[in-house]
Amino acid sequence: MISTWHDYQTSTMIHMCSKTIVYHLMKNGLVLTKNSKRITPSLAISDALEVYWGPFVEGLVDQVMAFGFAVVMFQKDGADCVYPTTVDPHLYTIAVEIINNNMSFKLSSTELDMESVMVYNHFGFSPVVRNGRGMLTSLAWKVIPPIRFLNNVRNACETMEANKTRPQFFTEQQPTSRERQEGVDFDYYAEADSSEIREDMQFQRNASNIRILEQQKDLYNTYMNRKESSSHPYNRGIQRVVNKLDDIVQLPEGHHVVATPQNTGRQDVVQMHKIIQEEICSTLGVPRALLISDSMYKSSTEGIEEFFSQTVAWWSRKLQILLTDVYTKIYFNKKMGKLKNIYTAKQRHQIQVHFDYNTTIKEETLQNMYNNGILTWDAYSKTMIKMAGMAEEDRNLEPPALHGVDASEVVTVSNKRKRTAGGLDDGT
Repeated sequence: MISTWHDYQTSTMIHMCSKTIVYHLMKNGLVLTKNSKRITPSLAISDALEVYWGPFVEGLVDQVMAFGFAVVMFQKDGADCVYPTTVDPHLYTIAVEIINNNMSFKLSSTELDMESVMVYNHFGFSPVVRNGRGMLTSLAWKVIPPIRFLNNVRNACETMEANKTRPQFFTEQQPTSRERQEGVDFDYYAEADSSEIREDMQFQRNASNIRILEQQKDLYNTYMNRKESSSHPYNRGIQRVVNKLDDIVQLPEGHHVVATPQNTGRQDVVQMHKIIQEEICSTLGVPRALLISDSMYKSSTEGIEEFFSQTVAWWSRKLQILLTDVYTKIYFNKKMGKLKNIYTAKQRHQIQVHFDYNTTIKEETLQNMYNNGILTWDAYSKTMIKMAGMAEEDRNLEPPALHGVDASEVVTVSNKRKRTAGGLDDGT
């Protein structure tokens, strides 16, 4: 879980997908309904929904994507306001136990009050037991292998680019048939005690080449008067030449540089990025074309919107169940003990938490629903104002006079009767 959580937090594509889903879910906040009617909560509850429940929903999306379940606990602020929050995976140890085909979670922690910790596992990504160990089946767990592969490819490309700045060279020695000359290519050590001349007593005379290189440097430094005026353009050119001489390495005699092939890396890195990004986005339910637009990957606009609409609807349905249960545990526990029938109490008193509206609905769809009489002007205008991101005070409370009628197609009708040539009315 810790490794998955780290990969989840450091992946850019997962970050973009999760934040896109959270934005469309919480674009207009949360609403409370009772008996299918919207209610206005108290000031304390409204403040808690605005301050604490927004980050709580974001944490739920992160944990469900990363682990497949969410660990929730209740806390109190300085004003004794109880609010829910997600628990960081570093603070607890969790185990999975299956008894009679029922899965349960056992949490242990030395830093948390376990009485207020709950685990929600109704998202369809329940952990599985493999060889006695619990294994994750979450959305992030499914896309982490290609993400790690892509990171390895990027690291390899970075290493190859760094090696191009400092390439490696190799030398080889070619055998020569020319006999070496004594006194030119080699000479002998003088040993008074030795009565014979052996090969190990020879020493090479390559040091003379090194002295020639040093003499070249001295020529530039001394005879070109580099020390007199370093600001002169001619002297600056001499300085560059001397600096290049410092990079010259004298090879041993008979050696030469061998050209070695330089690895240029994969030629399909860009295509590989696109394919893996498509896999990640499709698994998380967010079309890649919604996040990244390029000319090589074109898709149907209606298909993209329909796909993302289904994703938002799924998250909305699953999270509304969780949020309603959390709201009930915080604000409804005191009433439950006074009621005899819990189901009747649930039907009469339960307050459900919903996301405001589906933000992926099209304006044309709303227009057609209003034209066909399905929506009232109040509902239609409020929804359009929210989609435009404008204040509700700017909304026109009265519908237009000619609703659903194009003014250019209206034909003026006269009540006067036209007479024929015979003097009779046209209608007789």
